[in-house]
Amino acid sequence: MHTRVSRWAAVGTALAVVLTLASCGGDDSGGGDGGGDAGDGSGEVSGTLRIFAYVDAFDPDVFDPFLNQYPDLDVQKAEIAGDTEAVAKLKGGFETDIVNTCAGPVDQEIEDGSLQPIDTSRIDDWDEIYPFFKQVKGVDVDGETFMLPLVGGAYGLIYRPSAFDTPPTSWMDLYTADVRVATPDDPLTNIIAAGLALGYLPPQDMTPEQLAEVKDLLVEQKSRVASYYTGAAVSTLWKNGEVDLVPQDVTLIGEVDGEDIAFAPMETPLAWTCGYALASSAENLDAAYAFLNYALSPTVQTVQAEKFSYLVSNQASAAELSPEVREVSGQDNVEGYRDSATFDSPADIDAWTSLWQEVKAS
Repeated sequence: MHTRVSRWAAVGTALAVVLTLASCGGDDSGGGDGGGDAGDGSGEVSGTLRIFAYVDAFDPDVFDPFLNQYPDLDVQKAEIAGDTEAVAKLKGGFETDIVNTCAGPVDQEIEDGSLQPIDTSRIDDWDEIYPFFKQVKGVDVDGETFMLPLVGGAYGLIYRPSAFDTPPTSWMDLYTADVRVATPDDPLTNIIAAGLALGYLPPQDMTPEQLAEVKDLLVEQKSRVASYYTGAAVSTLWKNGEVDLVPQDVTLIGEVDGEDIAFAPMETPLAWTCGYALASSAENLDAAYAFLNYALSPTVQTVQAEKFSYLVSNQASAAELSPEVREVSGQDNVEGYRDSATFDSPADIDAWTSLWQEVKAS
């Protein structure tokens, strides 16, 4: 589901999410004017359902069972290329019912008024979600739930062993190793990773002086950057042999199915959490809630854990995973997911966005 680029994979004991907000609770929003008699997936739904999501959300193994379950539903799919694009399109008036979002961009989408609260009483397995997933920043805001957290993972460094005498061991290798680097074209990933390399925790609290150091580091890195990529383009870059080092999670290894690729966990991992939200323009809420319940179900989350190595949020889903999948995804050490840096937005996201544009223009 994530694509913090095909964002959302777990990395054993490295996984983590900082607990920053009070626990989530239900709200009294909801209702719906879509055709149907159920918003929980237990009855028939019809009409049109618009879904704005990352490419892995539409993977046939993940998505097709929902289409088969609701044959009378006209599902209109729109693909998200990257977090920044999603925020901008929604702010610009793009209309949808369901939004695939993540910790970080969800903060901006809430501030922009692009989302509406979720009525958690209509989420069948809400009480089965690991409590710390509900405490990820952006899930709960002032007692209202804006994101249904579904999957997570942790960034380290994906590297090409043939390009390194010794494996990378720290975030600073992303800026000093004499290899070809690819990094997502977004301010959060780049500024947070650079902040971690400089030892600033949490990166979201960096001072103007520290951000100036980050900018210098990112400008210095440019001579090694082969691509500031968007969406799933990193898979193609890697398969074509164009890059040697990428800040990513273990999902990329499965995507490229290559031999000359490895994952180096970082001492301070960069954790992500993604899920679904209801757009403020949502119309068919019955169908939307049916989809939310489907996305949280073991039917979907088992596939995401097995196929993408994602960490899943539903304890009932986790209970169905094999010991091998639990180990690879990190599900067997899920409590460790709460201690790392995260993709939360800083207080002044505009300043970070400007800094990133200045880096690229330099």
